[in-house]
Amino acid sequence: MTEHEIIIFSSNHLLKTRKIIQYCDVIHYSLILNTPLIKKIINQKWEKLNLYIALFYAKILARKIHQIVDRKSIDKLWINNGVLTVLTLTRLLKKPFIPYHVSIFDDLLHNRNYKVYGERLENDFVEILKTSTSLDVTVPDLKDYYVENRFIKSTHPVGISYGGYFKESIKEEIEIRPQVKKICLTGHIFWLESFLVFCSAVEKVCMDNGIEIHVFSNKNSQLLLRIKKRLEKYSDFVSIKPFVPENEIIDTITKYDLAYIQMSFHKDDKHKCITSFPSKTYNYLSSTVPILLHSPDYAAISKFLKGSNLCHSINTIRPDEIDCAFKGILNFAPRNSIHKNVIEFNNRPNINSHFDNLIKIIGANI
Repeated sequence: MTEHEIIIFSSNHLLKTRKIIQYCDVIHYSLILNTPLIKKIINQKWEKLNLYIALFYAKILARKIHQIVDRKSIDKLWINNGVLTVLTLTRLLKKPFIPYHVSIFDDLLHNRNYKVYGERLENDFVEILKTSTSLDVTVPDLKDYYVENRFIKSTHPVGISYGGYFKESIKEEIEIRPQVKKICLTGHIFWLESFLVFCSAVEKVCMDNGIEIHVFSNKNSQLLLRIKKRLEKYSDFVSIKPFVPENEIIDTITKYDLAYIQMSFHKDDKHKCITSFPSKTYNYLSSTVPILLHSPDYAAISKFLKGSNLCHSINTIRPDEIDCAFKGILNFAPRNSIHKNVIEFNNRPNINSHFDNLIKIIGANI
């Protein structure tokens, strides 16, 4: 990618990117006090302890990074934003300035999971945005939000990542079957309430037409048990299937007639929907299986998929309207049209130009 020396500091998101970088150090951290169980216990007793634990780790990690900086000619830091990365970087900036790029997968200012850390984290995050050399965000709307709130200037170097890299279509073209018999939902099951509303609304249609919905989740066992319990009343046509490894998931999706994505319709989640991009989208598009999108129109994924006619959209939580919209995608013609549009999209020569631009931004602004 570049001949500059770069440190990548991330829990996991950026490790896959190491393959395209020639000269880098990767600091990978795994923290025992940062596990879901420990955090749950702390939250029940004393929420503020989360911040002090994070600050403790930040001090250790900042020292580790500075040792590398002092030992080698480091030109730039590449940071994946998160609680520890933000707090650690704040400490690093107290010493001689090191140019840094921040990859933002999740906006810390509107994530309810980070509220326990208080204003300290929010203030540090805003300061890091303002003093960064460059950024990348998941979707254009997140950049616009930062500019409108004067966290960054309109001229600030910002790349759009869409959370990853678009894949090629599968080698063998799938057959679009005359009737819908199987629908899949894969990956993290965010916005479960939307999925439950959908299941309730389409229950009669599915039962009358022998349509099954299969859920493939990579959630941990504790969360998966909770999801199973919520889905019990729909067990006649909805079932949770065994975990499928990443290298097999696209082939698994090709066995289905529709691939379902849901977003939240709750007003408290509006900013999250506007500024996030579900990573399962990459696998769905690569499979070329028609996508059934259940999302408000303001969501970034809705703008992206609907803008290129890559999905059938259900933009409501009203049961009668869901039922009507769902019946429309059961017909062969709209599904076959989406399938062909996805193949055309996957064959575009500039499909990953956003990623190429991002790499240039990271390498150039040092």
